[in-house]
Amino acid sequence: MEEAVNRSPVRLSFGLHGTLAVRLVITFILFAIVPVLVVGVPAAFWSIARTEQGALASLEASAVRQAEALEGAIQDWQAAVDALAADPKVAINLQVMMGMVEADARKEAHDNLVYRLEQFLAGHQSFQDAIIVDLEGTALLSTASYREGEDLSADPAVAWALGLPILSKAAVHWGPEQRTPVVAVPLRFSAGDTRAIFVAWLDDDAVARLLQGAAVTSLSSRTYLFSREGMVGAVPALGPSAAVSFGSPEIMRAALVGGSGVAKYRNDDGVVMLGAYRWLPTLRMGLLTEVPRQVVVEGVMGAIGRAVGLLYVVGWIGLVVAVAMARSISMPLVRLAQAAEQVAQGDLSVRVPSGGRDELGLLVRVFNTMTAQLEQSVGALEEEVAARTASLQRRTSQLEATIEVTRVAASTLEMDHLLQRVVDLISERFDFYHAGIFLLDETDEYAVLRAASSEGGKRMLARGHKLKVGEEGIVGYVAETGRPRIALDVGEDAVWFDNPDLPHTRSEMALPLKVRGRVIGVLDVQSTQEAAFTQEDITVLQVLADQVAIAIDNARLFQEAQENLQELESLYGRYSREAWERLGQTYPIVGYRYDPSGLSPIFGDGAGEGEADEEAPIRIPLEVRGQVIGTLEVWPEQEALISDQITLLKAVGLRISQALESARLFQETQQRAWREQMLHQLTARFARSIDLDTVLQTAVRELAQLPRVAEASIHVSPPEVPPPANGGEEVAQDE
Repeated sequence: MEEAVNRSPVRLSFGLHGTLAVRLVITFILFAIVPVLVVGVPAAFWSIARTEQGALASLEASAVRQAEALEGAIQDWQAAVDALAADPKVAINLQVMMGMVEADARKEAHDNLVYRLEQFLAGHQSFQDAIIVDLEGTALLSTASYREGEDLSADPAVAWALGLPILSKAAVHWGPEQRTPVVAVPLRFSAGDTRAIFVAWLDDDAVARLLQGAAVTSLSSRTYLFSREGMVGAVPALGPSAAVSFGSPEIMRAALVGGSGVAKYRNDDGVVMLGAYRWLPTLRMGLLTEVPRQVVVEGVMGAIGRAVGLLYVVGWIGLVVAVAMARSISMPLVRLAQAAEQVAQGDLSVRVPSGGRDELGLLVRVFNTMTAQLEQSVGALEEEVAARTASLQRRTSQLEATIEVTRVAASTLEMDHLLQRVVDLISERFDFYHAGIFLLDETDEYAVLRAASSEGGKRMLARGHKLKVGEEGIVGYVAETGRPRIALDVGEDAVWFDNPDLPHTRSEMALPLKVRGRVIGVLDVQSTQEAAFTQEDITVLQVLADQVAIAIDNARLFQEAQENLQELESLYGRYSREAWERLGQTYPIVGYRYDPSGLSPIFGDGAGEGEADEEAPIRIPLEVRGQVIGTLEVWPEQEALISDQITLLKAVGLRISQALESARLFQETQQRAWREQMLHQLTARFARSIDLDTVLQTAVRELAQLPRVAEASIHVSPPEVPPPANGGEEVAQDE
């Protein structure tokens, strides 16, 4: 305890800079502010989005009303102009004024037309000026008399009107260079001939009044009329020097191709706008009503700002309260944390003085109880860890032994060496008193000991120890049943075989060696300890036994294959020797000799061999499959041959042996083919004869033509009939 008192105060760190009190304060603030943020921020965004949606809906309704009002007004203006053009008095007076008549008549027609135009303007207050021009663009008459006689062909509106089809009805035009729309229609004489154009300009404020009257939104929006060439007009009107930036390229394209809708976009000045657009088919222009987004949401943003200010004030008040509460909670927890740090450093005897009866006091009591239980558990855990470590080391050693046994089994096919190496590894790596391998004999009657690791086992091996299958010991039981057997206490196991060569055995385990479902032997392991084998030992050793069984079976198969191969080579070699002996009896020439005089044959009687006084030659045997079929004899000139030359001669002899054997086999194949061919020909000729004498004659003739046949004959006689067995009369038989 003195050591604990002398320690420096514990400095706590919970992932934040500060003490536990600061952590509690921050936690309190988070629990107070986060819900507000979780609810308030989405609510603010929702309010802004709802406000934007409401503004877009209002703008869309206003754009629809404005478009409908403007379209309707344009249709009315066109109808009024068409009515004026269809008035027969206008046609008659125009014809008189432009005809070759008296001056007084033309003056009266002129005055009548001027009066008619003034009545038109008085009846349609949306128009401010009207003129009649000829087809060259010269003003014939006008409501503004000063323009009569003036050439107006350069005026954009008049130029457009002159391009109208002769038989067209009233049309409307409003270009970017025009201050106000113009309505024009060709005027026809009573005979149907067109000689003039009626052009009427709308009042400067006619469209603005119409659009302002049709607007239904309370927002401070602005409406634009635009064509492909650019802006035509704006309501409210822009100042003469005001920079025009409205809509966006996407919005204008959508409207000019006949589209309608609402959108949120950024104009060329970078201002986010809300707008509604429509297509005006009569004017072939687009209409856009837009308002800055900031204007729409400024009310909502103001409310949000007031709410944030209120939250700021409430937050400071909550912070003061949180600090006071955190101080009352943190000090007991600090003491508890100091004790926990001592426990973490290994001092499990530390205890915290009990506190009050509140939750902190309960926490202290639980901590003390937990520390006492932990002190008890650590000791037990250390013992368990040590036991598990030892078990793990044992399992690792067993697996390593299994791998090594498998490697040894795969590296050798010699049976005795394989078995002895396996039992030595098992006894060494698994620390067993004895390990042995029994293999069943050919009759499966006895299990014969083939390898052992202990001294006693080697004595048993020397005297040919074996156990009767199914009758003697655990090994005999396993060899019969094919199931593992364990004797944890050999003194109490009725099947155990008491072996004087292994007096220290206290527990034994036998595992079957199986290949393709058949027991071929038994792996027997013994220990000087009682209950030395566990279920894990059985699993590991059974895997090892399976690998050993496969290795034994492979060794057996390899040994049988080797024996069969040797027997086959012996038979084939004997056959080759006999074939060469027959060949030597058939052909008189048994070889050839080459000397300075040339090439000469060697006959079977010895003619053609070297002289008796010549030096002994170097003889290289010619062998085929272990059988000598001849000799290669070489007489060196003077000096003895060196080893490389002798090696070369041996290689040449080997090639000659192979070539001679191939030639002999080819010759035998040709002879066999010739015999088959002759037999086939004889059979075919016999088959063509149906008379007995003819068949006999053909057979004798063909046989006489065979090689080395001097004479051939065929005798046909009926078999002798034995006398009747019962001593009665002989029974006649049809031949």
